[in-house]
Amino acid sequence: MLEEITRRADQLLPECAGNGVRDSFQAAVEPLRRTEATIVFGGRFSSGKSSLINALIGRALLPTDDYPETGVPCWIQSGSRDQAFSYNGRKRRLLAFSTSAIARQVSLVDSSGDYRDEVHRVERILLTLASSSIPPDVTWVDSPGIDDTAAMNARATEAASAADLLVWVVNSRQPMSETEQAFLNDHMAQFGTSKVLFVVNVFLGQDTPEYWRRFLAERAEPIRTRITSVFGHRPQVVFVSARACAGDPAAYGGPQARHLLDSLSPRVLTARLEHAAFGVRGVAEEMEDRVRRHQSALEHRRDQIARERAKFNERERGFRRALNQAVSACFARHREEIERCGPQIEAQIESNFLYNTAYGSLLTGKLRDAADRLADDLVAAANECARENKYRALPAAAVKRLKDSLRPPDVTVPVSNTDVRLGKGGAGAAIGATVGTFLFPGVGTVVGGVLGGLIGGGKGINDSIRVDREATKASARTAGRDAAARLMARQEEVRQLILASCTPSGQAPADPDETPLLSARTLRFKLHELARDCLAEAERRMVS
Repeated sequence: MLEEITRRADQLLPECAGNGVRDSFQAAVEPLRRTEATIVFGGRFSSGKSSLINALIGRALLPTDDYPETGVPCWIQSGSRDQAFSYNGRKRRLLAFSTSAIARQVSLVDSSGDYRDEVHRVERILLTLASSSIPPDVTWVDSPGIDDTAAMNARATEAASAADLLVWVVNSRQPMSETEQAFLNDHMAQFGTSKVLFVVNVFLGQDTPEYWRRFLAERAEPIRTRITSVFGHRPQVVFVSARACAGDPAAYGGPQARHLLDSLSPRVLTARLEHAAFGVRGVAEEMEDRVRRHQSALEHRRDQIARERAKFNERERGFRRALNQAVSACFARHREEIERCGPQIEAQIESNFLYNTAYGSLLTGKLRDAADRLADDLVAAANECARENKYRALPAAAVKRLKDSLRPPDVTVPVSNTDVRLGKGGAGAAIGATVGTFLFPGVGTVVGGVLGGLIGGGKGINDSIRVDREATKASARTAGRDAAARLMARQEEVRQLILASCTPSGQAPADPDETPLLSARTLRFKLHELARDCLAEAERRMVS
């Protein structure tokens, strides 16, 4: 199960990185990957932490006194030989391997009872022991005591936070002070309860078996009960007299304390699982906050987009209204000119009727000139509407399409040519027409007809011309009216062409991106699942 948990943790790293919680997540699951264990001895100042460690390693190595003695964390490991080093940042200094040399580095109080500032210049002490009961992959840490100074409390907190297990040394003369309770409650809330176990350092009136038995009979259980009542669960508690067992390691709780420390390996993994569960849960809570912020930002963006879309849509509606009115106004202004093209050709036929097909070309030209002026007016009006409503002007291609769509096709005006019988004046009319063609180019047929009528003395030709003229005028009238109607009927087509071609400056805002919110929600769920499984595995191991 542990391998499955670490595999899932590895898989979550990219998602955590994408959501800005990679560092906190790595810190939460890092203990699961560690192969070395760190056991920190913590407690109030002068509770006997250093004395207890001396008794457990079988050496009077760490300095002890009735005053607060340890102001620097002391790391103790097994090694190839006895050595002592002091560390300050990256600087390491070899020390003499003796209690006095160590005391000069770690002691908080000098012989006169004054606090020593020198301890603040040393970050930690490392002691390696050539012969020790400490396993090779385990480090013991003698931590500064709490309830002394703010600086020492900070160092104690830092050491406890780095621990796989926290062995809390309780002073039997003042078990579980309020300061201790507050410190441990905060620690357990952050790292879990399985990480903490208790060793009560018993201060006997006399270091004798009788006083030891009396303590166990009279005071041990009340102290255990007090510890249990304070933390709401029954933790592991061991009683030992560090000072007495230094003289007799086989008595005064020494074997029980050593057995406790020797059996901690399985508990280390359980504590790490619980630690990881609390840490991952903290990251999940961080994601809860991110989900809320993403949700709030998304709702804010949606409101903003709704307002922007409302403005955009109103601008579009304003452009459409203005354009509709402008197009209608343009067509209305040019209607009379367009519809007058046919009557103009009628008048020309009336004044100078010709038997040819030029009237269709003349009508087409007039209609096209009128259509060009209409198109120019439409382009100017459309561009003005666009400017007022923050739209782009008609592009050149659209202008060309607009003019092409309005350009009338060739118009045909049929010229009537009645086949009349010329009668007796017919020959004269024919001769007159022929003569008139040569004498009066361009109007020879009319003049020739008149001359023929005069020469021939008949009236048939005049009647025929009159009939043809009226018929041709009617044709021009109809052709002009139909062509004007077709041109005016293009109003909606023109409107749609302009609407499609004039685009707003700027696009309508797109829907907000919900990916960050969905990603945060998914990661939050996975983190809660992982924390739950870490805690379940820790509980399973505690039971087994």
